[in-house]
Amino acid sequence: MFHSVGSIKNNDCLTLAGMRVSVKNFNDQMKYISENYNTIHLRDLFLWQSGINKIPSRPCVISFDDGLSDVYNNAVPILRQYRLKATLFIIGNSLVNEKPSWLHEIYEILDSFSLSSCIDVFKHIIPSFRQNMEVNKESVRRGIKEYFLSLDRLTRLRLLRNIKNEYGGKLIRKPIYFMNAEQIIELSSMGFEIGSHSFYHERLSTLSLNKINEELKKSKIIIEESINTRCESFSYPYGGYSSFDDRVVGSLKRNGYYCACSTIDGVNYRNTNKFKLRRWFVKDKPVNYLTSKFGELKKPRNRLRSMVKYIAKKGLQYE
Repeated sequence: MFHSVGSIKNNDCLTLAGMRVSVKNFNDQMKYISENYNTIHLRDLFLWQSGINKIPSRPCVISFDDGLSDVYNNAVPILRQYRLKATLFIIGNSLVNEKPSWLHEIYEILDSFSLSSCIDVFKHIIPSFRQNMEVNKESVRRGIKEYFLSLDRLTRLRLLRNIKNEYGGKLIRKPIYFMNAEQIIELSSMGFEIGSHSFYHERLSTLSLNKINEELKKSKIIIEESINTRCESFSYPYGGYSSFDDRVVGSLKRNGYYCACSTIDGVNYRNTNKFKLRRWFVKDKPVNYLTSKFGELKKPRNRLRSMVKYIAKKGLQYE
């Protein structure tokens, strides 16, 4: 799984969070996959798990969360060059309003203004916010993200508005752009699979059942109206064990989703729960990192299963 493909900037939030892969490394990784694996869509995986269709040998699903525009600009040409399939998970509100999610707005602020200025503004607007860790940008990024995740959406929006007002309307110097409807339609027409990443990018397990249904239903409708085809796959925002529960899975089923991806490391088999699919978070490293990851597939299955269970205990999650 990927989020962003572009220039690596040592101190921006997407790079600090490990969410960006350089164009060179991504190209090398995709070249390796094209030479050694057969890419499929998540729908293909679901149909195989359901005993309806067959899939090729050495199957691989490539996925992207969030719908950032640098995926369209930098990743898609490489995917097409190597004739690779991929699934892109789109945030509904970002598609409708062409604006960042609340988390990406925080990242824009941290990337556009000095760290000391951001800390001062955060403490002024949010008296309860405490930066007790070592004062560096990564610790502040993690701290403010977790604090905002603990809030309801309206409180979060109010605080974000107040933070922006504190800067007196100064322009965001380092905006994070998302794909627009025309680009999503184009990608769908090229054969890329389009899935949902919720509507507001909330941690769904913390919401009421009504809010969960709203998140899943609205994003599905918006995407299907845009691409004029069914949206059947889903990716949990944040993706760790704490990001979804039985209520979320039940709502996904009721709203017509057939499968859902977590960010929990591991391999999927025919009997893997379709709403708890595992993925590997691909880092910005040379291709030998990816070959070592895929090399785990060559181990005996019982050893691999033990390894996956061990990794899964960590409940890894990403933006």
